[in-house]
Amino acid sequence: MKTFSGKDIERCREFMNSKYLNKSTKVAKLYESLLLRHPDYDTSKFSEECLSKEISPHLKYNRSSMKNLFADLSEVLDQFLVLEEFSLRKYEISDILREAYFKRRLWKCFVKNYEKSEYDLDKSRQIITDYFFYKQKISTDKLNNLSLNKPKSGAAYSKEFNQIVDERAENITGFFAKELIRLHENLEALRRTFSDDKDSFMNGIFEVIDFVRLTEFLQDRSGNRNTSKFFEIYNAMLICFSEFENEKHYAKYKNLIFSNIKLLTDDEMKFHLIRLIRYCMEKTEKSNSSDLFDRELLSIYKFILENSYYKHLTADFIPVELYRTIILQCLKLKEFDYALRIINDYRKELPPDRRENMHLYSTALYDFHTGKFKEALNSCQKVKLNHFVLKFELKNLMLMIFYELGLETDARSVIDSYRHFFSNNEIISKSEMRKQKAFIEVITNLFAYKHTKDNSHGFQLKKLFENELPNKKWVEEKLTELKIVNQHIKKRKT
Repeated sequence: MKTFSGKDIERCREFMNSKYLNKSTKVAKLYESLLLRHPDYDTSKFSEECLSKEISPHLKYNRSSMKNLFADLSEVLDQFLVLEEFSLRKYEISDILREAYFKRRLWKCFVKNYEKSEYDLDKSRQIITDYFFYKQKISTDKLNNLSLNKPKSGAAYSKEFNQIVDERAENITGFFAKELIRLHENLEALRRTFSDDKDSFMNGIFEVIDFVRLTEFLQDRSGNRNTSKFFEIYNAMLICFSEFENEKHYAKYKNLIFSNIKLLTDDEMKFHLIRLIRYCMEKTEKSNSSDLFDRELLSIYKFILENSYYKHLTADFIPVELYRTIILQCLKLKEFDYALRIINDYRKELPPDRRENMHLYSTALYDFHTGKFKEALNSCQKVKLNHFVLKFELKNLMLMIFYELGLETDARSVIDSYRHFFSNNEIISKSEMRKQKAFIEVITNLFAYKHTKDNSHGFQLKKLFENELPNKKWVEEKLTELKIVNQHIKKRKT
């Protein structure tokens, strides 16, 4: 009930007072008594005994009876939430209504229902989230109607039967392809950080089925322009990543997304925007065109912010990971004014429980990148982050600050705790652990070379620089300052 808006309270009151929906007047009374404490429901200010008196002043308080009454209220509230949620699901309501018509053999109503649902789905300018799921259910009902109400003979019956079977097969395949590709892509994003089960069902099915050919087939065979364009976008995405080196595929994929914004739901747009981000990130790590894709990445981030694509059905807050990565990208490209604007303007958009820590962390990043190392260290020491990936970043930031301030003893302390963390962690992927360990070695050797100018440390730093590293641009700057690498040498990786 804490989550109830004013509208929810009134609708639930109507629900509670309906004898058909709620047969217990005591449950309705308990609901009203609790509403007097809305929205805090501070139990230090009232008790069950107090509620019992409000509901049944003539009866003596009975703990067991109150416990049962609360259980009944919980059940009725659950039913209310189900009804509220269900009322928003237009096509599910139609589907269940068809089932009722089917059981009662109301065939005219049955046919009229699925024809209306199909018309609404096909006339929509967007491919809704469960489009293929609902379409295959309609195809199933068409088959049922054909089998039960038309003579099973003649060319007309055979033609209609084959047409509906084909239609159902297309929609089942569309649903299967879309859902599996989305699942696979979400797993691919996680593999950047977490270890992967190579024997998983998901990996196996993508080895058995060629989804590039499947989406191309769905695109070509679709009788609906919107669904054809929908699978053209998915096909372009798969090719974009499978032929990663050819940047023309990225351009095609991106153009298809932005030229079909009206076709895609917010959920689909978010999915594809995240794929564009992943491609740009991988390009900045693995190719010589990193500067180009760094700029491209920032432009996508700006598009997401300006169009509020970070908002979700269940939350209007900006995810802390997105907030942090956009700020990091701005700082990487020395877009300091824009970074500061995001840090301050979007602070209130962060989840309340993480707002202060993420703002402190972001301020520390900004101060570090603008050369205010002591201020950055001060902010770092106030941050309390629970997410272990962000803990990496915070520790790495502190190591860089310690190096800039010449605090080698403090750096060693962080490095020791870092190594202890690695020895007791099995969740992090091997590639991620390798990158983090390499960064520790970079810091260790930077301090050593700065003090001794020993060429063995310089050689080791050059070797480490060839690998994937966090904060690689900063590492390159330090190696250039120490004259270990020439700034004009073309980098393999950035």
